Amino acid sequence: MNINELLISTCISIFVPIISSTLTIIVKRWVDTKIKDIENKRIRMLISEGTDIILNSVNYVQQIYVDTLKQNNSFNEEARREAFYMARARALELLPEEIYKAIDERYGNINVFVETLIESELSELKKNKKEKKEF
Repeated sequence: MNINELLISTCISIFVPIISSTLTIIVKRWVDTKIKDIENKRIRMLISEGTDIILNSVNYVQQIYVDTLKQNNSFNEEARREAFYMARARALELLPEEIYKAIDERYGNINVFVETLIESELSELKKNKKEKKEF
């Protein structure tokens, strides 16, 4: 074996493991990033779907319960509270387990999340009704 072959053999034995280790780390980081992106998109999609279910529950209760009581002039504080709990119960009942878990993991408490969204939607509904009256 001459000096050139020995030098090439030594370089290969030193640099190939370093290059392959570096490539392995780079590929692993890239795969981890892609997995994390997929997971984040999945969680965002689940939470978005859950939000739609909650808001649809509010609108459902508004249509079948609140509007009827308002037409009969019997929508009072007790009826408002009852409507809130009806919307909350309906939303929690309709949320699939996967969405329920995603929201609970992300925000820590599914009940607080649902109640906050309901109150926010009710505020928007009131605001929109006031704006319609002004026109």
